[in-house]
Amino acid sequence: MAIGKRVGNRFANIGSGGNFFSDPKTFESEEARKLASQQGFQRFADALGMAAAYETGDAQRIALAQKQVQQRKIDRENKNLKDVMQSVDRSDYLDASTGTYDNKAYYRGMSSKLFDKGFIEQGIKLAELGTPTTSLEANKMILGERKQIEKQYKPVNDAVVGYKKLEDALQQEGGVAAYSALVLYMKNLDGSVVKEGEVRSFESAQGLLGNLEEKLSKTKGEGMTPEMRTQILNLARKGTKHMLDGYDANLEGSARTYNTMGMNSGLIFDGYLIGRNDLDFNPVEASFFESEITGTLE
Repeated sequence: MAIGKRVGNRFANIGSGGNFFSDPKTFESEEARKLASQQGFQRFADALGMAAAYETGDAQRIALAQKQVQQRKIDRENKNLKDVMQSVDRSDYLDASTGTYDNKAYYRGMSSKLFDKGFIEQGIKLAELGTPTTSLEANKMILGERKQIEKQYKPVNDAVVGYKKLEDALQQEGGVAAYSALVLYMKNLDGSVVKEGEVRSFESAQGLLGNLEEKLSKTKGEGMTPEMRTQILNLARKGTKHMLDGYDANLEGSARTYNTMGMNSGLIFDGYLIGRNDLDFNPVEASFFESEITGTLE
C-alpha cells in the first residue's frame, strides 16, 4: 500500500472517532474513507492550531481558536445529520393503492436510522412525530412496520437457507451439488443490511466467492478439492454472519424507536427473527472435509 494511502487511513481513524495509531478501520465505500480522512486531518490541524494558540498565551487568540474549532465541530455534526436523514428514501413509504405517503412511518424509519448513528435527541423527536395517537393508527403502524421488516427479512432469510444447503452440499462427494448450491447462494447473497463497518469485509468475501464460482463453472464443480470446499465454506460463513449481524443491528435500532413510542416491538418482529442455534460460523480446515467425505475419524 502506498505511503500516502496508509497515512490517509490513519487520519480516517481520527475522523471516525479512533486514534492515529490504531489499526485501520473499514468503511462502507472509498468515498466514506476519504471523507473520514479529511475530517481526521482537520481535527489534527485543529489540535495543532489550539496548541499554537495556547503557546502564545494570548487570551484573545486562544478564544478565537476555540471558537473556530467549535464551529467546525458543529458544521461536521450538521453535515453528518443531514447525510443520515437523506439516506432514508421517502418513496419507500408511498402507499401505491392510495398514492399518498405514510408520513408517520417515514418519521419512524428516519428515527431508527438516527438512533443507529448516535443522534439520540433528534431520533426521539422524530419517534414522537411517528407515534400513533389512536388504536386504529397503532394497528396500521404495526402492519406497516411489519411490511418494512419483511423487506429486510426475506433476502437475509433466503441467504441463510441457501447457506445451509451449500454447507450440506459441500460435504457430498463429486462437487456437482456443491457448485449448484453455490450458484443459488450467490444469487441470494445480499449486502443491503450489512453493518457499516463490515461492508468492505462482506464485499471482499462476496467477490472471492464470485471468483470461485466462475472458476468452477467450466467443470460444474467436478474435481472440487477439500481446499476449495474449505475456502468456499469459510467465505460463505463470513458473508452470512455479516448479513445476520447487520440485520440484527437494524432490528435493535427499530426496537429503540418502538420503545420510545411505547410500542411492543415483539408484535412487529414476530416471525421475522432469524435464530443462530443451528448455524456455525467458525472457520474450518481442509481436514474437516477430508473426514466428512471419506467418513474417517481424525
